Amino acid sequence: MATAPDPIPAALTTDARKSFEPDTKQAGFVGTTKGSSDSLPLSEASLKDNPFLDPNVAQTYRLIYEKAEYECREAFDPELTWTPAEEKRVKWKMDLTITMWSMVMFFALNVDRGNLKQAIADNLLDDLGLTTNHYNTGENA
Repeated sequence: MATAPDPIPAALTTDARKSFEPDTKQAGFVGTTKGSSDSLPLSEASLKDNPFLDPNVAQTYRLIYEKAEYECREAFDPELTWTPAEEKRVKWKMDLTITMWSMVMFFALNVDRGNLKQAIADNLLDDLGLTTNHYNTGENA
């Protein structure tokens, strides 16, 4: 069975760690799908796609979110799934947004660098009363 990484920081003391750990000793809570009448065991493939399908993992994170009082913790739904088409659409939307903003920022950075070089070549240092040593080291005149 796939295991999730330990969500509790290792640097915490034993008492502090116990305050984050859930009580998973409830009957019928280990390795079965939630709400199934015949308690089918979880498959490795389904846990690889969504580790929160394991009720122990879902309960652990739900309790951690509650104790840490994360924003929107009530929206945590371990059974939420999406289709490959929905995932592809979200990825495209994110890729386009991130790529466009990256292009705009790199363009602005390049323009800024070019303008600074042009200003240095066009007597900026003389106008400001600086020497090349002041410019290179960042010292004041």
